[in-house]
This record gives sequence, C-alpha cells and structure tokens, in this order.
Amino acid sequence: MRVHKYCVEHPPTEPCLADKVLVDDKNQVLFCYVPKAACSTWKTAVLALRNGQNKSDFTMNEELHQPLFLWWQGITRLSSFTQVEQQRRIQTYKKFMFLRDPFERLVSAYRDKFERGVNKVFNQRHGKHIIRQYRHNATARALQEGDDVQFDEFVRYVTDGHSDRHWSTYQKQCCPCHVYYDVIGKLETYNEDSTGILRYFY
Repeated sequence: MRVHKYCVEHPPTEPCLADKVLVDDKNQVLFCYVPKAACSTWKTAVLALRNGQNKSDFTMNEELHQPLFLWWQGITRLSSFTQVEQQRRIQTYKKFMFLRDPFERLVSAYRDKFERGVNKVFNQRHGKHIIRQYRHNATARALQEGDDVQFDEFVRYVTDGHSDRHWSTYQKQCCPCHVYYDVIGKLETYNEDSTGILRYFY
C-alpha cells in the first residue's frame, strides 16, 4: 500500500524498461534483481528452482551476470517480450523483488567498486571522471588511473545524476509503479522474507 500511495503522489516520468525483471515461465514468476541487494543469491535461486533443483541446495555460478547465461538456462528478461506479452505476465504471474536500505546499498557499491581501487573497469568507466570533476589539484596519476576515488567524491557523482546499475534507483530498475509486486523483500529481514517467498511462490 505504501508503494501504491507513493506512486500516486509521485507518478513516474520515465517509461518502464523492465530490463532487470527476469521471467520464469515454467513457474510463472517474475523477479526483479537489484545489484547490491542479494541479486546474485536470488538469480541463483530462481535458476535452480526453474531447473527443479532442491531449494536448500543452491550453487552460486559466476556466469550469472553474463548477458546470455540465464537466457540459455530458460530465464528471460521481461523486456524481450512484446508489450502485450509483458502485460499478460505482469497481470497473471507472481512477482517479487528485493531491496536494501539505500544508503547501505550506496556504501556497498562504493566498497565493492572503488574502495580498494582494484576494479579497473570501474576505475576507467567512472573513477577517472569522478576525480576529474570533483577533486581539486588531482595528480596526473590519479587522473590517468582513477583508482583512488574517495567516498565523498563518489556521493557527489551519484547525487549529480551519474547513474550505473549498481546504484541507480529502484524505480528505474524495477518499475514498482508499473509492476505491482506481490512481495518486496528487504535485505535487513532476508531470512524471514526469503522463507516466505519460497513458500508462497514455489
């Protein structure tokens, strides 16, 4: 109800892309994954349940985040269907997502992608731009490597509107104002919520 009230008071201004909503046609379930909110764990669970594996015997697979891996396993993205097919699934399938405290998620994203400076992809994609934009008197090395981003610099970068799936909003990723989720679990109550989802959905 709180989500519905928020959506009425703050109607979304962007269309729902639904590219983070996964479809399990076999079990008639939609799951929206949110990076830094148990997304790897739940991708693994959804895949295992799709393939008939025991719920207590999930095995994490590093290939989960490869674009075609889930598709090869029979898990598709909602955005791959026509609008008519998307709406049919939204209206008839069970739907859930997981989230976490937004600040904790932001801190987790910083620690995972920037704190140690070892993620070369993020150093080049975001780090160099963050340092160039927000650090006065940055050294030539810092501008070249982008591997020592400070948390306050990262926060300013995010609040200025620079987006990435690891810290962009739940609305942008899961479209809760377009997709009425049956269950929205929280990382803070993960065990209890997960038990309920497994019992209700599968």
